[in-house]
Parts: sequence; C-alpha cells; structure tokens
Amino acid sequence: MTVFCLMASLHLGIAQTVPDLTLKLYLQGLYVGGGFMASPLVNSGLSGNAQHSDSITLQLAQPNSPHAIVWTGNTILRSNGFAVTTVPGTVIGQSYYIVVKHRNSLETWSKQPVVFGPNTYWNFSGVSQFPSLSTTAVSSVQNTTTVSGGTISSDGGSAVTGRGVCWSTSPGPTVALATKTNNGSGTGSFTSNLSGLSKNTTYYLRAYATNGVGTAYGNEISFTTLNLPVDIDGNAYDTVLIGTQVWMSKNLRVSKYRN
Repeated sequence: MTVFCLMASLHLGIAQTVPDLTLKLYLQGLYVGGGFMASPLVNSGLSGNAQHSDSITLQLAQPNSPHAIVWTGNTILRSNGFAVTTVPGTVIGQSYYIVVKHRNSLETWSKQPVVFGPNTYWNFSGVSQFPSLSTTAVSSVQNTTTVSGGTISSDGGSAVTGRGVCWSTSPGPTVALATKTNNGSGTGSFTSNLSGLSKNTTYYLRAYATNGVGTAYGNEISFTTLNLPVDIDGNAYDTVLIGTQVWMSKNLRVSKYRN
C-alpha cells in the first residue's frame, strides 16, 4: 500500500468526552487525481454513499519494542481522503505509532510515535505540520455577545493564512459554518468578538488556524449566554435577589422614555 499523504488529528475539548482521531490519506491504487479517490464500496454495492471510498483498519502501537498494539478500530475512508474514528480517552498524554491497514496491503506506520493531547495533528508527508493552537476562555459573556480568541504557538512550518474562532449550538464547530470570525493571519495571540448570539443559549466554540497543510482547531469550550433584562436602548442589567424579589443591581441607563 502506498500512501501519498497522511495527516492525523485528535481533539478533546471541555465539552467533548470521547476523543476523535481524524486522518487524511490517499491510497495510490484508488487515487484518481484532484484530491479524490475511487469508491470500491459504492462500485461493489456495499455503500450507497458516493463520498465513501473504502474501509480501513487503524491501530495504535506502543512506541517501544515489541510495539504492542493497544487499540484497533475500523472506519470508512472518504473519497476526499478523510477518515474519522473515536479512540479511547486513555490515549490522552500518551505516545503511540499510528498504523493504517487497507485490505491485504502492507500496513503503513507513522514515522515516529505521535503524542496524543487535547489537540494533536500529524502530517505523515513529513514536509509541514498543522498549526498548533489553543482556544482562549470566553469573557464578558452577555445576552448576545462574548469575547474569546486563541493563541497560535506554531505555524507548523507553513505560514498561517487564516485564523479566528468558530461556534455552534452543537459540539465540533468547523470553519464550514457561517458563525466564525476572521482575525487575520500569522502566529501569536488574537482576540475575537462574537455577536448575534441568542440569549440563554449554550454554545460550543474553538479557535482555528489554517496553513498550507490544512485547518487545525484549538480545544473546544462551551458557554451559555445570559438572559438579563434589556432596556429600549439595548442596555443589559445584572440582577440581584433580595428576599423573594429580583432587583436590577444598577440604575436605568435608558435615554428614551415613553410619553
């Protein structure tokens, strides 16, 4: 089995209880060009999804000889080269070789053990890596706004051309969503101002960074917007419970009054 390019990521956010291992690989015997592969599963009638290419077996092997296999799983390799599977939470903080098997072909190993963390990305082509980054905790949470951001500690050897945060009411937001910020390029820290949120709603958020290899994500965090009283000018007011009554903690700042 010849693999043109193989990239792996593992991301475990605050709101995520089961880590996912995401791989990208192209198999020479199936590759048709343009970043896509043929689909033996569809051609043989085993799958009706045109995005499915073939099934593969994934394993994690101990870094030291005799490299005992500690986990094995099967997943679907999509025609665009991506495959996603869940892995045990016990891999976090450990180093393992990633092993890929396709049908009766020889297995392919990562060239060195991969350290699994909250967000681990590995490019098997050996040219560049994904960016390394973390998500900034949210602050100044209001009814419809909040502030977050991220820190990009490494560009992976390929310039970061896009960065920001993305969010959703479901776990695992991606840059495919319209709900994201665009905060320039390069490494270092950046701040993202979120607006247009719904009040009293739980959101999932993570930072992202894109370079020539692909898009990497920071740790996923969750937060819930407030449900504070708002005046006609849009000013929100904190409240305090006194006895059995709820009072506003500050005086009205409204500039418009009913006649």
